[in-house]
Amino acid sequence: MDTIGNPVQQVLQHVKPSQTTPSKKLVKHTRPDPDELPPIFDPTVDRKFQTLVCFRENNGDIEIRRPLSAEERDAIEARKAALDPVIEPYGPDDRTDLEACLGTMFAGFRSMRQQGDTVATTVMITLGVLRKFPAWAIQATCGKAAAGVINPHWPPNDAELATVVRALVQPYRAAHDRARRLLEAKVS
Repeated sequence: MDTIGNPVQQVLQHVKPSQTTPSKKLVKHTRPDPDELPPIFDPTVDRKFQTLVCFRENNGDIEIRRPLSAEERDAIEARKAALDPVIEPYGPDDRTDLEACLGTMFAGFRSMRQQGDTVATTVMITLGVLRKFPAWAIQATCGKAAAGVINPHWPPNDAELATVVRALVQPYRAAHDRARRLLEAKVS
């Protein structure tokens, strides 16, 4: 009979240590550190959005009162660039870490202590459901589930996980969308 930790060990044995080279640090879109995410509200950009917008159509297109100055455009572009990696879906480089994170979270619930291929299948299905979300949000949600914040008695199903992840990412997507629309806005 396998010990309780074996399913987790099976998932973790495939985890490779992440390799960060100096050249990867220079890439524009680096994986955001969950502890160092940009602020959800940036007064420089978000207040500018409120004061410049004079018309908003139902489909989200906006018009602004005057052209953006060079400093304003730079600040808005910097804000959008800072938010780009925060809202990007996880990539192939994140998959191993996410598999380990989900496997560990599921193993924390007695009813989910499965063995072998069943663990891998559960993790793969969950990753498929969460494929449009960033890695940092999935990892944060796994932490919440493991800590009993989502439901301390039962493992979260895929829909519950997606709801929590979506709630974490939504303010960043809204901020990114505001910055993008401000950059694309027409002057009235």
